[in-house]
Formats: sequence, structure tokens, C-alpha cells
Amino acid sequence: RADGTASARWGGGGSGRLAVSVDKDDSGPVGYRVAAYYRNGRAAAAFDASGSGQVYLPSGALLLRHEAAHGGELLGGAGHEASRWGAAPASPTSPVLLVLEAPYLSFRFDVQELGGASGALTIGFAAGGEGHEFRHGHNAQQRCDQNSPLLQPLLQARPHARSAGNEAEAALVLARVRPGVSGIADSVAVLSACASLRRHPPR
Repeated sequence: RADGTASARWGGGGSGRLAVSVDKDDSGPVGYRVAAYYRNGRAAAAFDASGSGQVYLPSGALLLRHEAAHGGELLGGAGHEASRWGAAPASPTSPVLLVLEAPYLSFRFDVQELGGASGALTIGFAAGGEGHEFRHGHNAQQRCDQNSPLLQPLLQARPHARSAGNEAEAALVLARVRPGVSGIADSVAVLSACASLRRHPPR
């Protein structure tokens, strides 16, 4: 939307539950808060307007936490090593990028992006073969780069064989986009903002 907020909802088996939401919040320097949820409704991530927050595994266990004034940690697990960091500039210099729920949900945590009206977290969301990035901060009304490191792991995980079963699976993860994305009211797309913007690119 024009004010930088954005959202997407799970379709089909997700019963229209909220998948990702970026909302205005003037209580901190980032100016926005962001939240993401798994298909089963459990919290995947939540960051406030100060830039602090947590990322959770599908089981509900804590995966990453960060406090803007103190730093944070990434807990060890399958495919990644545990690490800790202090407040900037002692924060990690390389982004943390992990898939939360293949092939739909991923995240990037990059403290180097924290500053001004921008948080360190970006959520990747994909459905129906298209992807969208939800930034903890102002989200521009433009089509997402489908080849970005955040979206590629999700899109590459999609089945390549186009069968009736695969088409049905894609239909179950339709993302319902709230009104205001690129001027499209109450649209239902096979992704989210990206699909809408592809059909109606900004001028």
C-alpha cells in the first residue's frame, strides 16, 4: 500500500489466516512492526518498531532473538550453527537466511540494514510459483525480484511437474491480499502483491 504497509493471507487449508503483516507503528525508530505465521497458525516471527523481536520454528521453539540495544543470538539447529552478537556495530556482518516452512516461508535477518525507517528482518513468502518479500519497514509498490536469495529457495522447492495434484496444491495456498496493493481492491491472487503488480506495474 502507499503507506508502506503490506499483508498476505493463507488460503485453502490455511482458512484465510494471516500469513504476513507489516503495519505502521510510531512507538519506535523503525516506524513499523512485522509479524509472520505458519499455515497452522503458530507464530513464525514478530518484530516491533524498535527493531527487536524473535523468529520461531514450526514447533514453537525459539530460533532467533534480537534486542536492538543489546544484540541477540541464533540458536543452533539442522543446517545452521549457533551464533551470538552484541549491539551494533558488533552485530553479525553477514545476513542470516533460512527457510522456515518450505516452499512457502523464509526469512533474512541482516543487522546492517537496521537504521532509520528500516528493520533487520525481511520475510519471504511464496505461493503458486510466485514470491514476495515483506520488509520490516516501508514496502515499496513494485514487483519483487523473483531471483533474490530470499525467494529462490522457496521457488526452487516447488514441484516442476505440472500435474493435477500439483495444481490443486498451488490452489490451496492462494494468498489473499488486503485492498490497496497497486490499486487493486479485495484481490485474490496466486501469490500476493507481486502477482498484482505484475498485472498492473507502477507507472
